[in-house]
Amino acid sequence: MQVLHVAHTDVQQEVVAAGTTRDLPLGPDAVDASGTRYAGIVTTPVLVTGTEELTALFRKTSAKEETTVLALTEVARQARTYEAYLADLAQAPDADTDIVALILAGRRNQITKLTKRLPLLGAD
Repeated sequence: MQVLHVAHTDVQQEVVAAGTTRDLPLGPDAVDASGTRYAGIVTTPVLVTGTEELTALFRKTSAKEETTVLALTEVARQARTYEAYLADLAQAPDADTDIVALILAGRRNQITKLTKRLPLLGAD
C-alpha cells in the first residue's frame, strides 16, 4: 500500500508520498551525532501542487472505492475541538475547495498514477 500526504504552506501546496505496507513497518530508530534518538520512519518524497489540483485529487480519489482519502480542510485546521470541526464543517458549503492537506492510501500503482505528474518540492 502507498500512502500519500498532501500539505499546504503559505507559499504552495505540497504532496508528500510514502510507500508503506498495511502494518506500516517503519525503519529502525535513528540516532544523530549528538545522541538524539529519532523514531523510525519511512522516507517521504514531497511533491508540489496547487489548490485546484488538491480539490480535483480529493474528488477523484473520494469516488474510488479502492483508495482511501482523508482531507484536512481549512475548516478543520481552524477548529479547536473535533466537535467544533463537525459543527463548522456541517455549515461550510464546498469545504473541499479549501483543502489544506490530504492523505491518500491505496495500491502503489494507483497512487503513482494519480501523482506521477507532480514535481518534487525543491526541484528546479
